[in-house]
Amino acid sequence: MTATTPRERVIETYLRDACKARGVLCYKFTSPGHIGVPDRVLIGLDVDGQPITIWVEVKRPGGRPRASQLHCHAEMIRHGARVAVVDTRAGVDALLDETFGPVGRDDRTARSGDRIKGVAVVAAMGTSTKGGPR
Repeated sequence: MTATTPRERVIETYLRDACKARGVLCYKFTSPGHIGVPDRVLIGLDVDGQPITIWVEVKRPGGRPRASQLHCHAEMIRHGARVAVVDTRAGVDALLDETFGPVGRDDRTARSGDRIKGVAVVAAMGTSTKGGPR
């Protein structure tokens, strides 16, 4: 890494800010006892308005996932997860634009009670499906 190459933290901060601009949740994720799990989990509505979750491994520019990360990513994908690796701001933008659409799209947030294809019941912890407390 040269003095002018951004650190991983710079790319991760850019990802977080770009998600916020699109109304996409971007949570830092750690999994004690499991090596190789991606750094971030993104949750939002895709370009078709359907809910989507993507696991994102953030690397410094030119950085590559370690063998343990590749193994974990492959296992997650076999179980149906979507996993991406980004190492540049342009890579972040491409992932987010393709998945969630461009900045400024205003239909990203599902409201309680919205009918979402593939979801039969939407309830938050501590509430029943009838809307009252449990």
